[in-house]
Amino acid sequence: PSIESMGVVAWAGFPLRSHDGYVVGTFCAVDRVAREWSGEDVTLLHALATAATSHLQLRSALTAAKESAQELREEMERREMLVSRATMLAQLAQQLSGVSTVDQVAAVVTTSGRDVLGAEFANIAVVDADHRHLDIVHSPPLPREMSKRYSRIDLSEDVPLAHAVARSETILMPDLVTLKERYPHLVDDTIAAGLESTASIPLFRADRSVAGAVGVGWSGPMVFAPIVRSVLTTVSEMCAQALDRSQVGDARTQFVRSLQYALLSSTPQRDGLDIEAEYIAANDALGFGGDWYDF
Repeated sequence: PSIESMGVVAWAGFPLRSHDGYVVGTFCAVDRVAREWSGEDVTLLHALATAATSHLQLRSALTAAKESAQELREEMERREMLVSRATMLAQLAQQLSGVSTVDQVAAVVTTSGRDVLGAEFANIAVVDADHRHLDIVHSPPLPREMSKRYSRIDLSEDVPLAHAVARSETILMPDLVTLKERYPHLVDDTIAAGLESTASIPLFRADRSVAGAVGVGWSGPMVFAPIVRSVLTTVSEMCAQALDRSQVGDARTQFVRSLQYALLSSTPQRDGLDIEAEYIAANDALGFGGDWYDF
């Protein structure tokens, strides 16, 4: 075909090889007139083919080097992310170790816990005393009206948090398409909250009963890779332990307060005097003990 289309009459070529010896192309010279290729021609063609081969091998090596550099950058970024996330997890653990009430646990989870997970939104749902409802605390970005509407839900409701608690399983919604398939009635509210993907993770007590759930939301689709699942599990376990401790602390505080009120007499009434009492407990650790009033 080259003879007809290009008028090729004479042709000479040398193979171009990769660094490992494979032929990857040809360096050739053509002429439109008949000719005998001289020794000088062959030597020159060989030299040019060698130069072209070196150039190709250099380009190949450069491409490989760029790919290696990109892989190294990605690995460094991944390691930096892991170090950063590990640091934030340590800070979260320290904050949760210092809380003593359910409200304090919620405050930490919806701020620091959200940051650890790289999320836009987080909430914590706690099973109430009758085991029929979830009381929910949301992170600040949620619109006030929506936060109020979802502050308390029935465990029987068709929502991820309720299912996470009732079924003791993690509910993952990686994108709006999945959410629409499973929870179509929540799509509008999810979009209004600025979210596209969510995760709802149950919080297990030491006896494996479920104390509540943590909800997390991201502004874009989320790939729940093993590392993401691992962080979700770690954060939920930290929250569960803190919640368990705080609920015990809340129960103790309520008990002490009830006992305190039962032991203390009311302030006396005297005409012409406004009387107020201050009770100072003898035992700071319990907040209880002693029977003295200061008026």
